[in-house]
This record gives sequence, C-alpha cells and structure tokens, in this order.
Amino acid sequence: MQIEQPGRPNETPIMGRAAHKWAALFGATSLALGVALFMTLRALDAQAQPQPQAPPTSEQIALLDESVRRAAIAELVQSGSGVWDSHVDADVSRVLQPQLEGRELLGQPVHSNRLGMREREYGAKQPGTTRIVLLGDSFVFGHGTAASERVGSFLEPWLNERAQSPVEVLHIGISSWDIIAECAYLRRQLSMLEPDLVVQLVFNNDLDDVKGVRGFGERGRFAPRHRQRANGLVSRDAPRLATGINTANLLLYGLDGESRERYRQASASLNELSSAVQAVGGRYLCLFMWLYFQPMVEPHLAAGLPAAEIGFVSEAFLKDRSLWASADNNHWNAQGSQRVAKLIYGLAQQRGLLPQLSLPAWESANQQVDIIDGAARAELADMQSMQKRLAQHRVSNSIEWSQLDARSAAQINGGFDREGFAAPYASITLANPGASRLMITGQRLNRPELNPGSVQVWIDEIPVAQFELRGPLELDLSIQVPADLREREYLAVRFEASDYVYNGDLLDECISFQLQGLSLQ
Repeated sequence: MQIEQPGRPNETPIMGRAAHKWAALFGATSLALGVALFMTLRALDAQAQPQPQAPPTSEQIALLDESVRRAAIAELVQSGSGVWDSHVDADVSRVLQPQLEGRELLGQPVHSNRLGMREREYGAKQPGTTRIVLLGDSFVFGHGTAASERVGSFLEPWLNERAQSPVEVLHIGISSWDIIAECAYLRRQLSMLEPDLVVQLVFNNDLDDVKGVRGFGERGRFAPRHRQRANGLVSRDAPRLATGINTANLLLYGLDGESRERYRQASASLNELSSAVQAVGGRYLCLFMWLYFQPMVEPHLAAGLPAAEIGFVSEAFLKDRSLWASADNNHWNAQGSQRVAKLIYGLAQQRGLLPQLSLPAWESANQQVDIIDGAARAELADMQSMQKRLAQHRVSNSIEWSQLDARSAAQINGGFDREGFAAPYASITLANPGASRLMITGQRLNRPELNPGSVQVWIDEIPVAQFELRGPLELDLSIQVPADLREREYLAVRFEASDYVYNGDLLDECISFQLQGLSLQ
C-alpha cells in the first residue's frame, strides 16, 4: 500500500515502477489489439453498409450562396491579367471573364458583363422593347477598337429615333469564335433572350477551330470541341503557326473532304439557328464577309437559307483601309461601323425584318445596301478570280518534308509542324492525278509510352488503313485509294491517332509519329 506523505509527491519504489511499466505495456498492447480488432470489424461492417457522406465544410456551404460565389469569382478576376474564361459548352469554348473593369486588350479597355460578353448587363426582355442581337466574332466584339465605335453603338440610337419605340441592340460576339460557336451560344438560350432580330456577321476565318483557355486567362493550344486531338488544330493560319512559313492554306476553297465537311457543319449550324430564331418569333439575317471566296458562300454556306436572310459585305469594303481601326487592324473604326449599321438598317427596312416597327425608308441606309451588299453580289459570280488564286498555289500530289516551302506548306490543313511531327489529328490536301495508291513514308517515335496505340488513315470521308505506333522505326506504307475517290480532283489525307506522347521541354506539344513524305500515285 502506498502512503502519501504531506508536502511530497508520490513516489513508487523501483521494483514497483518496473512492474507498473510492464503492466502498462501489457494493458496498452491489449488495448491496441482490441482497438485493431474493433476497427477491423467496423471496416468489414462498413463495406457491407452504405456510409453517410461527410458533412460539407464551411467553405462548401458558403459557395452554395450565389452572392458568395460571385464575390469569389470577382476577386479572382480582378487579381489576374488575362481576359478569357473557359465556357462549360465545348462548342462555345470561351467567353470573357465576368465583369472585367477596363482590362486592356490590344490597347483598348475591355469591360464585360456577368455573362462574359463585352456588353452592358441584360436579362429578360422588357415588355414593349424590340431586341436586336448582333452575333459574331471579332467584328462584333470590336477587336482592338473602342466599345463605343462598334456597329450597335450607332444602330441602336438610329432605330430608336426613327422607330419611336424602345429598341436595344446587343453585341454577342467573341474574338475568334467560329460559326458553330456563335450559333451554339445563341441557340441554346433563345427562349431566355427572346430576340426580335438576329444579325449574324461571319468572316472567312470562321471555319477554324476555336482555341480554349489556359488557367490564367490566355488562349491555349487546344480546341475544347475536339479535346482528344490535343494541339491538332485546323485553321487557315495553321501552316504559318506550325511551320513558321508565312502562308495560309486551302481550307476555304472547298477542294477536299476536310474543307467540305467544315463547310457542311457550318451551314447546318446557320440553318439550325435560323429555324430556332423563327420558332421563338424572331427574324434572322446573315451577313457574309468571305472576301475573295464569296463564290463559295451560296453553294456551301448559305444553302437552305431563304434569300431574305442572306446579305453580303463586299471585298472592296473590307479592304478599304480608311475604314480600318489601324494600319494593321482590319476591324472597323467608327466610320466603318457606321456604314455597316446603315447597311443593317437598310436591309431590315427593305425586307421587313422588323415588322413590329414602322421603320421609314432612309436614303443614306439604302445607299449602303447598294454599295456594300450590291458590290458583293457581283463578286459572287467571280469564280474566275478565285480559280486564278488557286492556280497560283500550284497544289501538288505530293509533299516532301525536307523540301517544305510556302507552296507545299499551304497544303497543310493542320496538325503538322516544321519537322513533320504529327499531332493526334493531322490533315493535308493533295491534288489527285487519278491515283490508285497513297504512299506514306516516315518514322515511328520509338517511345515505349505508345504501346498499344494506332493511327487511322483517312482519305476524305473513307478510312483506308491503320498502322501501329510501336514497331519498326521506319514507316513505309502503300495504301489503295478507294475507286469512289479516284475521280475527285483533290483529296484530304487525314491521320487520327489513338495515343500520343509529349514533345519538347514545355510538354505542350503532343505527337504520334513523324511524316517524311506523302504522295498520291
């Protein structure tokens, strides 16, 4: 028995302390074994029974509050320097960051609303108001121009003055949007937006893939619509961007399967939007700005649209440098926007596209219809000029990468770099001399990461062969050209890889194999 001495701490004799330690160790061990057994039995029981989820954290609860989420996003926007924000719709790809306050882009302050548009705040249409939407890419956005110098800034007050009824004109456009992105963004919100008239302006780079956004508001090297293609982008500027050779490609000529399919998809989007606008009680007008490719518009883009929904901006107007924002920026200055605003007024009044308004005829607007749209009508039939331009390209039935120059680089639709490395999607246009064989030479990459993996080879819309990404280093293929394709004057040879590896120090270039030569024989 232990007796406590007044004023002194308890003391345990040496033998007692040892016995106590062993007793404690034994007790702890027994307890640990017991706990382990208990936890094991609990774990086994947990596997058999559904477990309740952990309660949400205070941060998660806070972010359920819309005002808190908006405040958090606003703080992130203000702390950054880029202007772009990704969009949940892969067809749309990107918008502006919400509620930018004077962020500079190409020397101009850019403000945005809560939806990421360079426009004032808007929501449901007010009763009695006529709403017009200007839809497009950088020409609607105002790339490198002041917001006050855009088309709607002039069209809205002119309509309000002459209609003597409330009219609002909204700019819904993002630089480098393509036709599919524009149509998707507007069509999927039509019942909320309720436009009375949609005027879509399409420019001749609107068959290009739309780039996504990197994490800090800059544009990336991928297209969200085709995420599996990584950096295998198709665009008019692909040869220049990928090889450094200053040339555009043949995408707008409608020569091969790559080009025709892009025209088909764009045309389908225009027709779908036109029908959807009518379904909500609105009218539709598309202004085509296809420059010297105007002859391609009616057979490839505008097919299916009624004549009243088709307008044009002439090549002469688009090339008039006095209407440019600057010497190297072909987007419109205030004078150019004023003339386009008058064109839209004139077309809307002449064609009855705003039946709810009693728009009077305006001679100045009618003049712009005659000058801008009328001149373009003459360009539509000028196939000879376009054919001359095509002849200058001297499109070949073969490409040798060791001899790549401006002529041969122009045949690259996208996906190949200067060394011939192919992205997961890559496409080339070749002239077809009635060939029966497609010859491919190149190299596999000898990268163990590419096992298994394969590349599907297409000629236009037909899959013709497949080769493995692993195997002998040398790639030497002879592929039969389908009989149905042998009479076509031009063919697209396309490569779609199931896998790829990273190339370069930044790990932002994805490659699947290396092409050395390609020919139709």
